Amino acid sequence: MFCTKCGNQIPDGSAVCPICGAQFAAPQPAPQPVPQAAPVAPVAPAQKSKKIGNGKLPIIIGAAAAVVVLVVVLVLLLSGGPKSVVKKYIKKELAAQEEQAKAEEKILGDYYDIVEDMNDLTLLKNKSAKKKLKLDKEKEEKEVEMTWEITDYEKFGDGDKAFQGLVRKLELEDGATIKSISKIAIVEVKWFDKNDKKNDDNTTYQYYTCVKLSGTWYFYQRSSKMKGDAENAKIQKQANALAEYLEMDWNKDDKSWVPKSGK
Repeated sequence: MFCTKCGNQIPDGSAVCPICGAQFAAPQPAPQPVPQAAPVAPVAPAQKSKKIGNGKLPIIIGAAAAVVVLVVVLVLLLSGGPKSVVKKYIKKELAAQEEQAKAEEKILGDYYDIVEDMNDLTLLKNKSAKKKLKLDKEKEEKEVEMTWEITDYEKFGDGDKAFQGLVRKLELEDGATIKSISKIAIVEVKWFDKNDKKNDDNTTYQYYTCVKLSGTWYFYQRSSKMKGDAENAKIQKQANALAEYLEMDWNKDDKSWVPKSGK
């Protein structure tokens, strides 16, 4: 540093000039920066915990309970006597068929409408075709509307061959171990034209077999539809068909029933 009075160079930090004796104020240390406190992140206010429902049952248990209720409803739909079981089975089956028909109509409806219009235009080009079209329209108006009713049913116990034959079929063909079947029933259902009840050409019969398992009736199987003549439309014939399983063996390889050996 230099003396401010005589101008000579003197040691840095000197309080008195050694040459002229001039005095200087002691140098003040440079101010040090004051450290700033780090910013503190704001704390979100605590929220009160929410209860689910009434605070006693979690939602997942409620969902599981709903599934249980659904299963119970399905079981109840098939409960009752053999006739009640068959009625509910047929109604559910017809409802399913109606839903399927609606779905197909929605998909193919426009196509069929176009084809029908084209056919109508073609037929109308000559008088004979026009007459045929008129007859076809009238025939469509008299379309067969099938309906059904239960006309007969019969129960069979463990002393009947029909009962024994069906149990044998269940044990061998289906591999079931059945000890709690107490009865079986065959229910006769008549299908006929609602608009022409006297027309036997459209009358058929179907036979529904039910089993009573642990006190509850269940639907098991049904026959194919058959004409309602005196030879075929009989519950006893269906019972005899079940009894035939007593005289036959189940071929596991071919999965078919064959006559017993030696017969």
